[in-house]
Amino acid sequence: MSDLERALQAVELAPDGPSVAAFLDLDGTVVTGITALAYLKADLERLGAEALYALANDIRSFEGQPDGDVKTIARAAQLLSGRTEQDVQALCDQVFRKSVAASLRPGARELVRAHRRKGHTVALATAASRFQARPVARDLDIEHLLATEVEVRDGRLTGRLEGLPCWGQRKAAAVRHFAAAHGVDLAVSFAYANGDEDRAFLASVGRPGVVCADEGLAAVAASEGWPAYRIDDPPAATLRGVVGTLVSMSTFNTAMIAAVAGQLISGGRWKAIGPTLATAAELSLRVAGVDVRVTGREHLESARPAVFVINHQSNLDPVVAGTLIRHDFTGVGKQEVASDPRAFAMGWLGVALIDRSDSESARASVSALVDRIRAGESVAIWPEGTRMPTQRLGPFKKGAFHLAMDAGVPLVPIVLRNTGELLPRGQTVVRPGTVDAAVLPPVPTTGWTKASLDGHVARVREQFERTLAHWPGPTS
Repeated sequence: MSDLERALQAVELAPDGPSVAAFLDLDGTVVTGITALAYLKADLERLGAEALYALANDIRSFEGQPDGDVKTIARAAQLLSGRTEQDVQALCDQVFRKSVAASLRPGARELVRAHRRKGHTVALATAASRFQARPVARDLDIEHLLATEVEVRDGRLTGRLEGLPCWGQRKAAAVRHFAAAHGVDLAVSFAYANGDEDRAFLASVGRPGVVCADEGLAAVAASEGWPAYRIDDPPAATLRGVVGTLVSMSTFNTAMIAAVAGQLISGGRWKAIGPTLATAAELSLRVAGVDVRVTGREHLESARPAVFVINHQSNLDPVVAGTLIRHDFTGVGKQEVASDPRAFAMGWLGVALIDRSDSESARASVSALVDRIRAGESVAIWPEGTRMPTQRLGPFKKGAFHLAMDAGVPLVPIVLRNTGELLPRGQTVVRPGTVDAAVLPPVPTTGWTKASLDGHVARVREQFERTLAHWPGPTS
C-alpha cells in the first residue's frame, strides 16, 4: 500500500460529518516549494532589484533569531504597501495560473477530495497571505482559509500585518479558535504539514499527518509516533523528457506533413487522415514516455457520428483525443490561429476555424460543420474554451451543445484527469507518465431545445465533476 493510499484509508476510517476537520499547510505540503518566491519573481519589475536586495539582506539578518520567520513575513508585507486589494489579488491569481498550479501535489488534491466525501470541514492553514493562498483554496474547493492577514485601509494595503502571522504557535492558536467557532472536535480532526515550525499546529489535533517532512519534523514524527506520508511531487522535467518531447514533436509533425501531402497528391480530403494522425499521436506519446489508460473505451464507437466533449488542461489533450477518437472526426479552433504556421495543415486536416468576432461568418462556419456531422463526421470540442491550469473544471460554453442539438447527434464526454501534470500550461517539456481517460456513455440530444439547453450543459458538466471526484478506473 502506498503512502497516499494509507493516508486516504485513514480518512475513510474516520467519522463522517463537519465536526471532523482537516487542516492543510500550504508551502511544502499542498504545493512543492515556497509560493512567496513565485509571487516575488512575478513582481520583480515593479519592485526593482534594490527592494529585493534589501529584503534578501533582511532575511539573512533574521536567520537564527527566535522570531526570525515572523520578521521575514512582516518585511515582505511592506513590499505591498500602497497597492489595491484588486491589484494584489489579480497578480496572485495570475501567478497561480502560470506557476503555482503546476506545483500542486496531486496527492493533496486526492486527500482534500477524500475529506470532502466524508463531509469533513476542510481548511487551508498557512503563513502565506490570504491573497496568495486564496487561488489554491479555490482550486481545491477548500472553503475555509486560515492565513496571515495584511492590513487594508480604504481598499489599499498599508504594508502592515493585522496581528501576528499565521505561523508556529500562532497557527496552532488559529486552529483552536476556528474549531471553537465552527463546532469542530479537534480530538478526531486531521492536520497535515511538512516543516518543523508546524509541530504545534500538528499537535493541536488528534490525527496529525506528516507529509514530505523536513529533517526536523521527521524526527519529531518518529518520536511522537505520528504517521508520515511521502506523497509524490508533480512529475519533473528531465533530460529524458526533453529528448522525448523533441523526438515526439518531430514524429507527429512528420506524420502530419505526410498526411497533408497525401491529400494534396490524391486530391481527396480527410478520409485517410484520421487513422494516420491517430497512429502518429500514439507514436509521439510513446516516444515521449506517455501511456494512456482508458475506461469506457466501448463508448467511443457506440454512437457515431457524435460531438465528443473533452475537458482541457494541456496541449497534450488534442494528441490524446486523436488516439481515442481515431477516425472520421475533426476539431474546432479559433480563427485567431489562422496566422499560426500550422493553420495551413489544420485546413487540410478539416479543422473548422470559427471567427467569433464576426457573427455572420461564425454562423456560416457552424452551419457547414452541422452538415459535415450529418454526413457522418464526428467533432471533438473542448467546452471550457481554454486550457485550465489544473484539474479544476472551468465553465462550459454552449457551442458544443448547440452543435450536437442542431445536428441531431449525441454528445460523448471524455474526461481527462492528469494531462496537465505531464505537460502543465505554459511549459513545453512533456513529463513521462500515465494519462487517465474516462469515456462516459453517450448523452442523447433528442428533444433538446434552446430553452432547455442550460440545464443540459449543467448536467453534463456535473458528470465531469463526479468523474474527476470519483474516478471509475484504477488510480494513477
